[in-house]
Amino acid sequence: MKKYLLLLFMLVFFICSCEDDLNPFVESEDTFILNCVLKNDRSFQTALFSKSYFVDNFDPSSNTEDHSIKDAYIRIFYNDSVKIFNDTLLANPSNSSGTITSYFHNNFVTEPNTEYFLEAILKDGRKISAKTTTPEEVDFNGDRDNIIPPEDKNFVRIGWDRSETQQYTAARFKFVYTKKNEDGNIVRYEKEIPRKYALVDGEMKPFFPEPSYDSYISVEMNSFDKALEEISEGDDDKSSYTVYAFILEILVYDSNLTAYYASKSDLGESFSITVSENDYSNIEGGRGIFGSFIKQRSAIKFSGDYIKSFGYTPGLTGVSNE
Repeated sequence: MKKYLLLLFMLVFFICSCEDDLNPFVESEDTFILNCVLKNDRSFQTALFSKSYFVDNFDPSSNTEDHSIKDAYIRIFYNDSVKIFNDTLLANPSNSSGTITSYFHNNFVTEPNTEYFLEAILKDGRKISAKTTTPEEVDFNGDRDNIIPPEDKNFVRIGWDRSETQQYTAARFKFVYTKKNEDGNIVRYEKEIPRKYALVDGEMKPFFPEPSYDSYISVEMNSFDKALEEISEGDDDKSSYTVYAFILEILVYDSNLTAYYASKSDLGESFSITVSENDYSNIEGGRGIFGSFIKQRSAIKFSGDYIKSFGYTPGLTGVSNE
C-alpha cells in the first residue's frame, strides 16, 4: 500500500511540475533589465533601466504599461572619476502613458582602452552592476587603396590592425556631398555605400556590411557608382551637387557587444539591443548589456574626373587627373 501511495505522490508531483514547465504564461519574479552602450563619438550617453513583465499571450506589445524603473541612482566609475546620470522622460508610443524613463549624462566622452564600471541602485537598496573596457583604436596597414577609383582594380580595399583580434568591427564607406535646393540654400548630406547591390525580386537591393571579425573592407566600384548615381535620380541639374569627401568609418566593439552580436543567429543591420531569455547578458543582478564601442574615421582621396563623370562638382579632398 505504501508503495502505491508513493507512486501516486510521485505521479501527482510530476504532473504538477510538467504543468508549470509547459505553461508559457506562468508569472515569475521580476528581472531587472539594464542597457547602456557607451560611444566615443558623442558626449551624450544614455541608459535604459526597466523590469520584465508578464503577458497572457504571445504578443509582448499587448502590454502597454510603462515598465521602466524610476528614481534609480545610476553612476559610472572610471579612473579617478565618476559620472552620475540624470533621469528624464522620453516619448514612447508603445505604452499607454506615452513616455518611458531614460537616464542620461550630457557631458561624458569616453576614451579608448579604459575600464568603466556601471552601478545602478534601486530605491530599496538593491544593486545592478556591470563592466566594460573600451576597445583600442585600430592602425591602418599597408593593405590600403588611397584613391577612389583605385588604379587597375575594380574594387576599393582597406585593411587595419588591432590589438584584440577577437572583437567585432563594422566598417563602411560614406561620402559627403552638398546640394543646392530650390531656395538657393546649400544642404549637407552623407550617404553610406552598400557592400553590394543584388537583384531581389526583379529589383536591385542594397546590402550593407555587418559586424564581423574581419580586419578589412572590400567594396566593388559598381557599388560606389550606383550610390553616387542615386543621389540625383530624377534631377537633371547635376551641377548643383558637390562631392566633398569619401570617408571610411570603422566601429570597434568591446568584448560584451562582440559576444552579444556573435550570439545572434541573425545580426540584422540596425545594431539594436533586445533582451530575451537566451540573449547574452553581462549584467550582475539582472539582464541586459553594458557595452562600448569606438568610432574612427579616415578620409580617402578621390579623382576629380571620376566625380565629374556623374555631372557633379568635385570638392576639396579630390585630386585631379589632368
